[in-house]
Amino acid sequence: MPLNEVLSSCIDRKMFITNALILGMSEMEVKKISGHKDDKSFRRYLELGNSAIQKANDKLNEKSVKATLKRLAGKV
Repeated sequence: MPLNEVLSSCIDRKMFITNALILGMSEMEVKKISGHKDDKSFRRYLELGNSAIQKANDKLNEKSVKATLKRLAGKV
């Protein structure tokens, strides 16, 4: 059974596509697996994936800056 038939609910499909993109799977592979035929409907998932990646990077950078400042404060 094709994956796009197994992932019947909209939420399941969004979660799979978004997570696959975040984990680095190519757009072409994800599109093929999800059964998307046109780019327009697939584009909204790219935006979700990119948004999630940006938020994760922001958190990581924030923690990194705080850790560096804490280390530097200890050396003063």
